Amino acid sequence: MGKFSKAKRQRSLSGGASSALEAPGGPPSGDLSAAGDSEGGLPGWLGCLATVLEWTAGIGLMLGCAWGFAWLTNEIHESTLYFSNIKEVEREISLRTEQGLYYSYYKQLVWAPSLRQGLFELVRDNSTEHPDTINVLSRMNIYQEVLLALLYRYTWFGTYLQPIYFYIYSVLFLNGLLICGLFATSWQLTGTPLAGCLAAVMYTLNSMHTTRLSSTHALREHFSLPFLWLQLFCLSVYFSRASVRGSARERVSLLGAQICCFLFTLFWQFNQFVLLLQSLSVLTASAIGFVQFRKAFAFLLTVAGSLLLVSLLQFGNPMLLTAPALSVCLSGALSVAVSRRWLLPGFGSAGRLARLSRVACQAWVCLLAFAVCQTVLKLVIRHDADSHIYKFVMMKLGYGYDDDFDVRMYNCAGAFVWLPWSTFTDLAATYLLQPYLIVHAALFLLTLAGFLHSLLRPPDAASDADEANGVAASGDSAPDSGGKFERPSAWREALDGFARHPELAYHAVQCTVFAILGYTTLRMKYFWTPYMCVLMPLALGHRRCWDWLLLRLLGPRLRHAGFAWSQILTLALLVSSARTCYRDNQAVWQNLREFWDPDTVQLMEWISSATPPDAAFTGSMQLLAGVKCCTGRRITNHPHYEDRALREKTRQLYQIYGRKPPHEVHRILRSHGSDFIILEDSICLRPGNGCGTTELVDNLNGELTDLQARQPQAPPGLRRSSAPRFCHEIRRSHGASPEENPYARLFQLVLENRTFRVYRLL
Repeated sequence: MGKFSKAKRQRSLSGGASSALEAPGGPPSGDLSAAGDSEGGLPGWLGCLATVLEWTAGIGLMLGCAWGFAWLTNEIHESTLYFSNIKEVEREISLRTEQGLYYSYYKQLVWAPSLRQGLFELVRDNSTEHPDTINVLSRMNIYQEVLLALLYRYTWFGTYLQPIYFYIYSVLFLNGLLICGLFATSWQLTGTPLAGCLAAVMYTLNSMHTTRLSSTHALREHFSLPFLWLQLFCLSVYFSRASVRGSARERVSLLGAQICCFLFTLFWQFNQFVLLLQSLSVLTASAIGFVQFRKAFAFLLTVAGSLLLVSLLQFGNPMLLTAPALSVCLSGALSVAVSRRWLLPGFGSAGRLARLSRVACQAWVCLLAFAVCQTVLKLVIRHDADSHIYKFVMMKLGYGYDDDFDVRMYNCAGAFVWLPWSTFTDLAATYLLQPYLIVHAALFLLTLAGFLHSLLRPPDAASDADEANGVAASGDSAPDSGGKFERPSAWREALDGFARHPELAYHAVQCTVFAILGYTTLRMKYFWTPYMCVLMPLALGHRRCWDWLLLRLLGPRLRHAGFAWSQILTLALLVSSARTCYRDNQAVWQNLREFWDPDTVQLMEWISSATPPDAAFTGSMQLLAGVKCCTGRRITNHPHYEDRALREKTRQLYQIYGRKPPHEVHRILRSHGSDFIILEDSICLRPGNGCGTTELVDNLNGELTDLQARQPQAPPGLRRSSAPRFCHEIRRSHGASPEENPYARLFQLVLENRTFRVYRLL
């Protein structure tokens, strides 16, 4: 029987869909991940020295990649805007749309007489949605601005850097941490730091599809996504078999995941939807038998705790308390607890139908608990601020809401369409897409095969004892009738080796969810494409896979050449990608440009010098964010669209681009405390294509757009309107007598340039 007769039989594949991989850490004998470790190894002291050198080189490479990405992004930003040599107002104008709104709060805290007074003004703010008073800390995710203002005021940074530079450099630093998260995850999955370096280079090379950092620094995603990828690294370590119960590795990785989950939740208003998908992925990986129940339970409680804690910091934000993510976490934790207590015992010895019934029972427990929890929360906390998001999702699924004003604003933005085919061709041109597809397909098929095997294998009474000891059942080498052990098939070896790496199964499920999200919504591709960079190196740099493959193809003599093959292939693609990345970015550096927007600069400087400090402005949401950032004046609406009352207010204020009579527009503006309106010719004179602001307002009012009016068959439910458009007609009133022209009687032109017209309400 040889050495196999003395070895304890290891069981690697799950004993069932409800049985997690409870085996202790360390690669069991016969694992493909351990191929090559038993023979040809280094002596003890040389092995320790090699490990120390590998860790030192790996950490050095990781920090170098992080610094290089931050430096490269800053150089692109500088060469595009000539940022260091333009005026301060131009720098602030470059923070387009909602970026300017968030940065204005940072400025407010930096220049406040004291941080306490600045926070008090944010808690009782009447300049953001004038004349309404709101709690900005509750409404928006701006704790990052609070932390940065705190650091700037009370550290030496305030002595050497201007506020806007400290702000931008902080964002670059955080995205350097994102690179560290990608690097570390790929390193952990493959076992070689070169794979992490390749992931970082691929992320940088494909930066047009992996990040928006070079052109949009102040977006919430640039503060939060670094912690998502650091959290995924911590989860990858935590879910691995090496993180045994009570070990320092398990405790540290769980603590890291908890901290990163909390910070990710704190820094972005869309955190609940990402955490919902992540919780569902962990539940799925647990239900199909890869992620241990106790680890899934701990993660679900982590997400629920993060949502509750952030809601508390946001003064009881009801949007988080009624989030489906919270209900999923609570119901999922309950289903996991029920499974461990009643469904897991005896799973291995149960018949196939009984196993399938237990899996279905766990799913029904989770669904029923979710329905009850979500219903109770909705009844107790009556809140529907995020209803527009669910309408958008239903529209994407083909269930109506095509004519809803809020949904059409999202759909017409261009960032919420389906992922274009050009994205795939660009990713394929850098050799990122092809290896990724191979890896993801292999991981997905192995995950599915492992789950089916756990359901369909013959009953095995011995597996119940293994499950009680935390070892999932599989079908490793088994003795034949003569008492000798037979080598398992290549497919069985692959399944056994894969089952000992539950973190790979989790990544297969999580990446599939992010792939669906990214494919259906262009803006969400920034969750998928970085995952491509993480998984792609597994096709080249996974030493154990190469050891196993060479063993099967070429025999035992070359089985240890896997390390050399993996390093050579990874290094070759790494050098090629780095050269391409340098060449592409060198072309960007040489194409020097400068920020140039004289009309907006004139507008902001005029507002700062010619209007009272307490003047209130109405205009497009994107422009008003810049008005608040550059001038500090009061605004009536803004781009942070996550409030039902604000959305209704925006529909009313946007009548300045509709066909309402002047006295009605004047009444609406006065009811919202407006002193000035800013009309943009780029909106008012935009040719009709079905997505212009004027067209959205026309349909909101039940009227046909100019384009629809010219069609032979008009859409049902809309009427023709002969009333003139307000933004057109008010232009003709300039110089008219107030007694004869109602526009001149109610509005006075005070500033006009090629882009903007500013009117004071009389």
